[in-house]
Amino acid sequence: MLLLARELLQQNVDIRNQLQERIHHLLIDEYQDTNPLQLSLIQLLASPQCQVCAVGDDDQAIYAFRGANIENILRFEQDFAPCRVIKLEENYRSYQNILTAAHGVISKNPHRKGKKLFSNLGPGNKIKVLECEDGSKEAETVALNIHDDLHKRGMPAHNIALLYRANPQSRLFEESLRQQAIPYKIVGGTSFFDTKEVKNLLAWLSLIDYPGNEMSFRRMVNFPARGIGHKTLERLVDNAPQAKQSFLAFSAAGAPGLDLKKTAQQSLISFAAPLFEAAQAAQKAHPRQMVAICERAIQDAGYKRWVAEEKDPKIRDRIREAHQGFFDALALFCEQYEEAKSNPRAHESIDTKRSVLRAFLQKLSLEDKEDLREEDKSKTSKGKVTLMSLHAAKGLEFEKVYLVGFEEGLLPHRRSLEESGDTGVQEERRLCYVGITRAKAQLVLSYAQWRRRRHERIKREPSRFLENIPAKTLDTPKPIEETEEETAFNAFASLKARLSKNEPVESHKEIS
Repeated sequence: MLLLARELLQQNVDIRNQLQERIHHLLIDEYQDTNPLQLSLIQLLASPQCQVCAVGDDDQAIYAFRGANIENILRFEQDFAPCRVIKLEENYRSYQNILTAAHGVISKNPHRKGKKLFSNLGPGNKIKVLECEDGSKEAETVALNIHDDLHKRGMPAHNIALLYRANPQSRLFEESLRQQAIPYKIVGGTSFFDTKEVKNLLAWLSLIDYPGNEMSFRRMVNFPARGIGHKTLERLVDNAPQAKQSFLAFSAAGAPGLDLKKTAQQSLISFAAPLFEAAQAAQKAHPRQMVAICERAIQDAGYKRWVAEEKDPKIRDRIREAHQGFFDALALFCEQYEEAKSNPRAHESIDTKRSVLRAFLQKLSLEDKEDLREEDKSKTSKGKVTLMSLHAAKGLEFEKVYLVGFEEGLLPHRRSLEESGDTGVQEERRLCYVGITRAKAQLVLSYAQWRRRRHERIKREPSRFLENIPAKTLDTPKPIEETEEETAFNAFASLKARLSKNEPVESHKEIS
């Protein structure tokens, strides 16, 4: 539509003149989000006598991935000269500490209109920084803080938002909010556990846990497509019980007696055999071996083909991110399950009487039922905490904002840095600015020192944007308590350093 409209106005002088005579005033909102094609349309519609007014904020230009070009607003004075620029610098939403922090971040961008927001509301609360040991602790700490907001400070749930850079980050926070019985809603996205990618992974996993699961078998036996038609599927479902075998065992054996075509039979075996072998191995495996067993089986049963056949790179990335998050969740649960075996009080919600896979699936099933109960109560509910990505949050405001994952690789995002370099850093900085300025009264920034990948711990660094926030606006973060091993290591390191410098050691207590 835009291309044809531009072509019409370029090629038909009469129509262009008629429209220019009719249009005396042209107002364009959110000008920073316009693309080059829209700019050319504006220029074709506006005659030299036309009064053009553009409203926008170059510091909130965060939609380059949709084709928006920040140069449109930066070049406005040249494109529509002569013109007058009116800066709207008074902010009626946020307290000054929040605006000062936001300015500290955005002012480091080299190409922007010079402006600085101010508020007459007063300084307000200082910005709280939560330094957490790992991703799970970050989610747990944020959930406990929100629990206190609701039950100790009496804040309505709808006044609280939890913002993150990428949608897969929601998983850990969803789990922790559920554990605290805090109602929440996902805006501009889908709950991690409700996405197609995760539901497929759950179906594969449930077949490993219980090879006779008919619902999961029906869902996955022809995904990706294996040429197993509806009639063949019904025969499989009918004949497996008659053969006194589970659906997986019957299929892994090639569905004897069904006279399937060779290609269909081979396709069926390639799906069922890896899962059935994993199901047998899982019965004897240690909880820490479970992730490797299940992941390998699911890869062979169809996941690898699913990724390979997906042509859209964005969807392919989404599948991989879901896969990563799902198996990270399983790995963490396996560790917690093992701890609960020796100390039931450590994780009271984990049913160690069941197998680790059954306990994991049961936990997710109960959470889904809890979600349904919350939906039933939604009419009388006082509201829900809002979870959303930074992109989805633009234009919204909340009394209190938790901006989580405030670390290198997440904000700024690794992919943006790799693909766009300095331009990517600038857009990520604008995204950070948007996130900070969603807060009206209170802002909390959180980050993890470590992130888990399966049973491995990956060292993380705070976001470079944290260094740009003026210290006067921040609460001093509390240092993380060291483990006994870390304390001992640091004490011996200190002792070694002193001995190397021939400094006296005051007391044995220093290394006790």
